[in-house]
Amino acid sequence: MEYLKIHHENITADIAHSLVGLCPFSSISYQGGTLSIDPGCRMCGVCVNDGPPGAITLENDAPDGGGEDALNMGAKHGEHEVLGVHREHWEHRENRDHEWRGIAVFAEYQRGRLHPVTMELIAKARELAGSGAPVYGVFIGGAEDAQVLDALLGSGSGGEDSGKGMGGGEGSGEGISGSRGICVGNSKGGNRGRGVDMLYTYCDPALEVFRIEPYANAFADFIEHARPSAVLVGATHIGRSLAPRVAARFRTGITADCTALEMRNGTELVQIRPAFGGNVMAQIVTPSHRPQFCTVRYKVFAAAAQDPDIGVTAASTKVPDVGVADAVASGTGATNADATVSAGVLRRMALAPEKLNSGIEILNVEDKPSYIDISEAKRVVAVGRGFKKKEDLALAEELARLFGAQIACTRPLIENGWFDPRRQIGLSGRTTGAELIITIGISGSVQFMAGMRGCKCIIAINEDPGAPIFGIAHYAAVGDLYDILPILIASCGGHQPAM
Repeated sequence: MEYLKIHHENITADIAHSLVGLCPFSSISYQGGTLSIDPGCRMCGVCVNDGPPGAITLENDAPDGGGEDALNMGAKHGEHEVLGVHREHWEHRENRDHEWRGIAVFAEYQRGRLHPVTMELIAKARELAGSGAPVYGVFIGGAEDAQVLDALLGSGSGGEDSGKGMGGGEGSGEGISGSRGICVGNSKGGNRGRGVDMLYTYCDPALEVFRIEPYANAFADFIEHARPSAVLVGATHIGRSLAPRVAARFRTGITADCTALEMRNGTELVQIRPAFGGNVMAQIVTPSHRPQFCTVRYKVFAAAAQDPDIGVTAASTKVPDVGVADAVASGTGATNADATVSAGVLRRMALAPEKLNSGIEILNVEDKPSYIDISEAKRVVAVGRGFKKKEDLALAEELARLFGAQIACTRPLIENGWFDPRRQIGLSGRTTGAELIITIGISGSVQFMAGMRGCKCIIAINEDPGAPIFGIAHYAAVGDLYDILPILIASCGGHQPAM
């Protein structure tokens, strides 16, 4: 068996305290000048890999006095404290990253529209994956939409790269729940552009409208086939319902509303989001389970380039027929080499009929009244508690009119009843990546700045020279907004300034 070994001769008080703080399970303690590991240790390897060199090591030889005591409670091995674990348990963890590989993105598609957060997540997935890991996509809907699939696969209008995909572009197999898949594409070259390397599609009339049970079944089936190391889902109404249910099926963790993502050691996804009321930016990892799940809000990341019509209307054309129905029914795994549709590989999947059942019946779907979404605004004027009374907002409204901007606000003004909640920017509101944002009377809480940090140009007006908002602003005006705004409005001469 293998076990953890503490080299007490190398342990100082500083090293001991660093190891105690390093353990994600609080299983390392330091009392009376002695470092020890308690039975709560999960053998995650963090203390070995990230701790001071030579402090704790992974050993192969069975310690003296082994057996159940060594396996479960730790044992003394000479002068060293050890904790044993079954070899196959540790090997399972070592092999985990070989079994789970790549990054997957859920493509949210409803009523002929691809949610734009999908393209943002694909761009981020490509960045995180680098050149060594594949990027997967999963599309669930009532029918294939050729225009949308083209965008997801990154083929654009086709051209010379059309039909190129990553390895394994042919064949199909029967998977969990009796599902079978058809691959369309060939194995020449690779898709390191703006789309995914392999797109799994689950299309059936029962999947036309989102219902949690069949969608979760399709998503879980995709994960069983692709086995991605990390899964990115948009923090939309659908994503927030679907992602945690699927994560629970795989007994893995999920981090909601991430504002940043990083990849450590090629496989460990660092999920970053504000915590403790925005006082810290927590870096969350899932060291012992796969896949790693997270949801990301719209407009947090820059989108991959796409056709401007994607997400506006459903395409009337369909992906060329490759005999999917016959192949799925017979299990022959038939493919059509002439039906290459993109730079990536398209793999058509099908669920067993019982997996499409749902206890939810959709009676009808009604469109909500349209409204201005500040997430889509190119220019924004955001106001905060610097305004003394509601009537004074007329100054900001006039400035917004001159700049052709939308009015937004911070949470305290929502709580005062001054604005519709849909105009709030921040973690509990909307996220904007506007080309221009002018913040007036806003000090810049972590929650607010997380919702607008991606704006291209930030102009901040605040009377406090130490306001946090100035730390991310491109241009700053320090002074009383009641003095600055009339001057700014007058300088525009009643006309929209040139941008």
